[in-house]
Amino acid sequence: MRPQDHWTHFLSILDRQPLEHNTALDHAGKCALFKRNVTLVELEPHAFCNRTCSFCPNSTIDRLTVKTVLDRSLYEAILSDLEAIEYDQVLRFAR
Repeated sequence: MRPQDHWTHFLSILDRQPLEHNTALDHAGKCALFKRNVTLVELEPHAFCNRTCSFCPNSTIDRLTVKTVLDRSLYEAILSDLEAIEYDQVLRFAR
């Protein structure tokens, strides 16, 4: 079996139901779901990358022309939301 066939097979046997969006879930339920399942939050403080690593998605898009930075109010809102659910896993900056 070719490697891509293994991946296709793996995807075909997944139970997709747990991945479906549950419209009945309230805000508290969504927060609990996030806290239970997310063990790493990675923030990118800027959208500039001078690398062209073949394995990286940044190598296929223009990340050099426009130098965008993480909006401070968005950063503070993320930290506030994580604090509100008492998130105690990994928070790191990328790039």
